[in-house]
Parts: sequence; C-alpha cells; structure tokens
Amino acid sequence: MQILAGLLNEFEEWRRGESDKEPLIIEIHDKVVSNDPYTEQGVINLGDVSIAIYSAIEDLMRSNDISRSLAVLTYHLITSHPFVDGNKRTALGLLLHILHELFFIVFFIIAATGAKKGVKSSVSNGGCWAECAKDLNSL
Repeated sequence: MQILAGLLNEFEEWRRGESDKEPLIIEIHDKVVSNDPYTEQGVINLGDVSIAIYSAIEDLMRSNDISRSLAVLTYHLITSHPFVDGNKRTALGLLLHILHELFFIVFFIIAATGAKKGVKSSVSNGGCWAECAKDLNSL
C-alpha cells in the first residue's frame, strides 16, 4: 500500500506545483518516449494518471491482493490513455519498477523472518510465505 500511496502523493504534489521533482511515472514516460524518434512526448490528461493510481489503491484496500491491484493500475494507465504516446510502454515500465521494489522488500522479509525462526535465509528454505504475503499486502 505504501508504494502506491507514495506514487500518488508524489504525483499529486508535482501536479499541484508543490514539488519541482518529476514523479516516477513521468520520468518513466519521458525515458520511454525519448528512445523512439517517432514517439510524441506529453501528457494529455494528468487527472487520468491520478485516477489510475487511486483505483489501484482502492482495489488493494478492497481485495487485499497486490497483484490484482497492480493489474488494475496497468489496465487504467493503458485504457485511459493519459499520455500522447507510449501509454502501454509507460504502464509496463511502471509495473516492472514496482515489481522490482517489491522483490527486494519480499527478499528482506523472507531473510528477516527466516533469521527469527533460525532458518537459513534462502527462499527455498524460508518456509514463511504466508507471513511474507501478509506483510507484502500491507505495503
């Protein structure tokens, strides 16, 4: 939850002009479109980006399933078409970035939980997937 809430807060602060730092989703979009000379850069509707992130947060609160909520985020970014071009590539880039962050969080939880239980800190020997899943959905 914290990752999505942070993404929304960062975007909204930038959108309101309270922050000069570009939010992650805009940085990803800029990188995606800068690699293709035939792709036009720009945002059509900033509100659609906010709605996509907020929808994922709402879904996570209802379903308590991070994978489903990330699918909701990706779906809304693709179908609402908030950018002039590169919507699917931007959604995929954001999804991969979040999954990368979650991987390290899960790895840390497994290592910490395994260490508390006196288990070697490897995924195959951890035996703590249920606890890790609970911790992961609270993010």
